[in-house]
Amino acid sequence: MPVDPGPVAPPEPGRHFGVALSVRAGVGLGLGLVAVLAFAALAVLIRGSDFDEGFRNGTARATCTVTGCGPGAMAFVGWLLPIILLGYAITLWLGLRHWSALTRVCWLAGGFLLVLAAVPFFSSPGGPDFTATIDAPNGVHFADGMFWGAWTAVAAVILIGVGRGLTLLQISERADAVLGFVAFITVLVSGIAVGSVADVDGNELTTTHLFPEQQVRVGDDVLTWESATDLDFDGCRDEFRTCLRALEFDFTTTDSDAVVHFQVVQFIDEWRAQGAADDLADDTGDPASLRVKNVTNRWLVISTVRHADGRVIADDERKWLRWPATELDYAFRRSVKYNVGKAPTPSDTIAPKS
Repeated sequence: MPVDPGPVAPPEPGRHFGVALSVRAGVGLGLGLVAVLAFAALAVLIRGSDFDEGFRNGTARATCTVTGCGPGAMAFVGWLLPIILLGYAITLWLGLRHWSALTRVCWLAGGFLLVLAAVPFFSSPGGPDFTATIDAPNGVHFADGMFWGAWTAVAAVILIGVGRGLTLLQISERADAVLGFVAFITVLVSGIAVGSVADVDGNELTTTHLFPEQQVRVGDDVLTWESATDLDFDGCRDEFRTCLRALEFDFTTTDSDAVVHFQVVQFIDEWRAQGAADDLADDTGDPASLRVKNVTNRWLVISTVRHADGRVIADDERKWLRWPATELDYAFRRSVKYNVGKAPTPSDTIAPKS
């Protein structure tokens, strides 16, 4: 007779679950590694292509178009970009365990693309400052807002992380909620105060702000502007591709018959102003005029001097024709209160005529 083996023990329920969990963990780790490698490869391609600069400047210029280029508005939108990334990350963290597989994939793919879109806004090691890489009106304020928003996001993440850690360690049951609320208030206060990072000095520079009086006195000389023109972002781009705005004057002087076409061209920063100065030839190519140029902070100051009657400039006349140009450069620095120094004094290359 066959022997009854007795009841067969059921399989251990945890064994299959453990295998399944290990497989899922392995697949998740593999997909995560693939995502990291894909992100790194795409980031390198973006930073090495024209898309990097085009996307960064396009975002800032689109912001300018929508907001009217106001310093506070540009700063706020710059601040908002990292805060959007923070909000997306928090939403993903809270919902990942509760969503369906398809929803998770969609949100993870969206996060991947969102972080990838942030790559052009990271400064390159050893490269120019981030503010110098944004070519848009009031781009400095856009960059300042992004820095403000980025540090706000970092502070919020630290607060949430500390709160979560204290709760998991059972040090405080309410730390998660309390520090999460503090993080929310931090973001809220930061958003309200972000306009304070917008330094408007020099960004509202106009002809009437620069020289409110028609007569400008430097020492014993009086320079009088006969015409003054304000050029906006579009108006100055024909001559200077990366300018923000420009001011143009036509001056006469009591010292001589010199007529000076005086230009003040504003750029994002001194680095771009100096680049424009280097690209501008020292010689006008016209024997009846001469050019004097100088960079003061982010402004390129250009004086084109000629005789009132338009005659050819003789070699011995260049010295005193440069004199009113030097006086106007000093008057400009005095007006914007930057690197004023001393009033011009005669030298071997400049001197008054009278």
